Amino acid sequence: MNIKKSKLHFFSLIIIMMAYGCSLKWTEAIKRGEIAESSFNATLAFEETLGLIIVPVVINGKSYRFLFDTGAPLSISDEIWQENDFKLITTGNIVDSDKNRTKVNYVQIDTLLFGNTPFVNQTAFVANFELNPKIKCLDIDGIIGSNLMRHCNWEIDFIKGEIAFKDDSISKFIADSAVAVPFHTDIQYNILVDLKVGEAVIRNLTLDYGSNGSLTLPEKDFQTLKQKGSIETTFDIFGTAKSGLLGEEIKINREITYADTITMGDLVVDNVEISSGKSGLIGSEILSRYHISIDWDRKQLLFRAIDTVEKSHKTFGFSLGYSDKKNIYIQSVIEASPAFRAGVEPGMEILKMDSLGFTNGNNFCDCMDYLNSESDTLSLKLKTPDGSVKNVFLEKSILIKSQ
Repeated sequence: MNIKKSKLHFFSLIIIMMAYGCSLKWTEAIKRGEIAESSFNATLAFEETLGLIIVPVVINGKSYRFLFDTGAPLSISDEIWQENDFKLITTGNIVDSDKNRTKVNYVQIDTLLFGNTPFVNQTAFVANFELNPKIKCLDIDGIIGSNLMRHCNWEIDFIKGEIAFKDDSISKFIADSAVAVPFHTDIQYNILVDLKVGEAVIRNLTLDYGSNGSLTLPEKDFQTLKQKGSIETTFDIFGTAKSGLLGEEIKINREITYADTITMGDLVVDNVEISSGKSGLIGSEILSRYHISIDWDRKQLLFRAIDTVEKSHKTFGFSLGYSDKKNIYIQSVIEASPAFRAGVEPGMEILKMDSLGFTNGNNFCDCMDYLNSESDTLSLKLKTPDGSVKNVFLEKSILIKSQ
């Protein structure tokens, strides 16, 4: 496996659930659910899309595409709810990874088949997965979330493209060949871990298979690392972001840096990109380097390194956005990146990307897929805010401060 994804190609579906005046407290509703079989051991193939795991789920005989996401509760689309008329059990709020908030309905899914295993009476919130154009490109119908995952133990293998889940404990063979990292949970069963960067300890970071980024730290923790000298050279990210489920664009002034190592318990992770943000997340850029077992019985994660992984922090240095008003545009740019040095600025409309022409057939999702490819060079035709056209050629490189 070769990790060479375009940087700033990032989003996260992390969700914080909050209740408000309702007949059933959300904290009670989230505890509902079980598995209808007492013994099972299943393996399911998954599809990797934009660095994220997409799995098939069957509800009432119909197959759907669900995101496997340890950073969010179980969720279904409004279409699934309407098709199946699931019982409304409570209402409340959710807060996404950009700290945007909205009201949602919580429903009871009578039976959900993952593989051939029936998960019954599960609480799910109802979501619109088309609010954020990047998430819309995943073409998902729901989320396999942390409150469902807690019922059994899991193994995620990016090399084979498989997820295994079982009723019994992780095997001794796996335990003996892996590094164990303890985890704890919050009230919605998110998997939380502590880690160290240098001598600085960062607590309660969410293990987030729903994020295709690397390590994101809340702004206060990022600044703590700077103050303690745990990180040195940092680069500004400027422009806007639209990474959360609710798809609301926010103005950003974030930073990015790189650490030679971070540690989680006895696990040492080399060559890690760290960015500041609204939430504390360990994303799939790190997680996909390992075969990971989630042992809910012992509350521990088992990490087995994938020897074939090659890590690269080369980047074009920009992220994409889309809106009906702006079309496809430059959303943010990293200081000292190839895009920055070529004069690419947030807000510029993209008219063409290599052979992709967005004025005559190609769409935003085509663009997302293309940036996720292995190409190290990129030609852009841009329209500036004053209406002039700018052509640039970019070659991926690591970030280096100007002298």
